[in-house]
Amino acid sequence: MIKLVVIDGGPCAYKTSVMKGIAKHFGSQVTVVPEVASLLFSGGYPAPLEGAENRNLWLRWFQQSVLPVQIGIENTYKLLAEQRTTRIILCDRGILTGAAYLGISTEQFLQEFGLDRDSVIGRYDMVIHLETIAASNPERYALLKSSNPARYESPEEAVRIDKEIKRAWGDHPNLHVLSSELGPKGIDRVVGRLLSSYLNTEIECKYRLPAVPKVDPAYSQVIRQGYLPTQNEVRIRQMGDEYFITVKGEGTHSREECERLIDSWVFELLWPETSGRQILKERHFYPFKGATLEVDSYQGQLSGLVTMECEFTSKEEMDAFTLPEWAEGAIDVTNDPRYKNKNLAKGDIPE
Repeated sequence: MIKLVVIDGGPCAYKTSVMKGIAKHFGSQVTVVPEVASLLFSGGYPAPLEGAENRNLWLRWFQQSVLPVQIGIENTYKLLAEQRTTRIILCDRGILTGAAYLGISTEQFLQEFGLDRDSVIGRYDMVIHLETIAASNPERYALLKSSNPARYESPEEAVRIDKEIKRAWGDHPNLHVLSSELGPKGIDRVVGRLLSSYLNTEIECKYRLPAVPKVDPAYSQVIRQGYLPTQNEVRIRQMGDEYFITVKGEGTHSREECERLIDSWVFELLWPETSGRQILKERHFYPFKGATLEVDSYQGQLSGLVTMECEFTSKEEMDAFTLPEWAEGAIDVTNDPRYKNKNLAKGDIPE
């Protein structure tokens, strides 16, 4: 199941740089939803009006513009993610940020815009709040603010908004608040560790299919992967123009997994070391009941073999899973070691 994670915080809180770093580090496993306010400003939305009364009126109009776009863009990115290998959607701010900018309580905001509290809170699996740099270094904030035309808040306003945003998300059961004193590198490390909790455990079922399903997939991609001659399972993989290295622990339905993006030259340097332990296959992606089923059609020595995998976020979710009608004839091979890719890479199709 795809996780929706909000990165929020006060103005100039390193959000953009942190999200770029996370996207680069985790590759296609993470998709970033851009900040809606910045999109509107870059598209020509007028700046705040002069005067307190006009400013308040402008803020309400602005939030009325932000909210439907926020919901729509998150839903669209989730739909796209279901057709790819994305496991986390990282949102640059979320719905409740609007309450902070309006200076009203979360309940007032929900009531004014006709939103259900439980639905909004439950929409996001995790919220990470980054404190504005104005709280620890007002001078640095002023310098950063001068280079961003979308930033109009004074250091004092930035700190106030930061506190309001933190309060708006205060009821979320998985809220993490990070001090600006950690600095960009420290924040990167902590955010990376938090997100790894969704990425470093693999819970899945694997099936053998008699043939590739006759229904059209949402998306297909050729995969080239090989296994390094190590005691542990270490895999390198090319998917399109992205390259990964993956280390897997022991287990069948559930096991530890750590996957990271690498440069193409690193992949090509290691590829010869996987000679005799390589796989070429085409992967087809099928969205199904909020999950994505991955059907692999093998090529080369494994030509004719078709398998299907489905990843889950919990054992309970796995136990409740039922196969789609188009997976007729599927055989559960999760516990059969012959179907592990590191064994299939030897070139033998199980009888």
